[in-house]
Amino acid sequence: MLAGAAAAALLNAASNALNAVADRRADAANKPDRPLVSGALGPGQAGGLAAIAGAAGLALASAATPPGGPPGFVLCALAAGLATAAYSCRPLRLKRWAWRAGASIALARGLLLLVAGWATVGSVVRTAVPWALGGVFFLFLVGAAATKDFSDVEGDRAEGVRTWPVTLGAERASRRVAPFLVWPWMLFAAAAWLPGLPGSPALWVGGSASLVLHGAFWARALVRDPAARAGENHPSWRGMYALMVHGQAVVAAASIA
Repeated sequence: MLAGAAAAALLNAASNALNAVADRRADAANKPDRPLVSGALGPGQAGGLAAIAGAAGLALASAATPPGGPPGFVLCALAAGLATAAYSCRPLRLKRWAWRAGASIALARGLLLLVAGWATVGSVVRTAVPWALGGVFFLFLVGAAATKDFSDVEGDRAEGVRTWPVTLGAERASRRVAPFLVWPWMLFAAAAWLPGLPGSPALWVGGSASLVLHGAFWARALVRDPAARAGENHPSWRGMYALMVHGQAVVAAASIA
């Protein structure tokens, strides 16, 4: 599990470095203090960091596979790496279209992240449980990942990136994104009686309710003030990550109990 966590951290670092190289022109308008824009770091250095971190992450991923077990973690890590590259880099650069961008992020950081974690302790082939639970995070991130886009409209529009805030305007986009912060978590309650799901239904229902309330808080904040900022991004962007941690904690607590 420790090897898996370290591999995930390194692959995330590689993804962020690669995205910084691909987005440096948009970041010049949106986030001028970032290292590649300010000149503190060169594109070649960031690309080298992405390559080294990515290779180290994939190497560690092999250590996260249980002895004699199927290479589930390695395959998830490789697929997630390809999804993040497709998000940032040409010729695909899925970031240019809102739904495709959300799907690529949701695949790597939602579905595959949970399935990969499950693969460090058991099979992900003979059970639908990790895929069902990861599917909840996928549905959450398909829309919630767009919380990042509210602060990036100027640069995204100049680069031809058609996010929801660019195409719909901030207010309409906020109403489209907000439900994704809430309704996917209801599925934990619906899955409480899924065959093979560990823990008691009461734990899953209670965890689902706590996530719905937490998500509703951030959804309300987004809709009330789509132009708000906390650092580089809208406060709900941080809320999105807080919800992901909350969701993972619910899965862990309910599975262990």
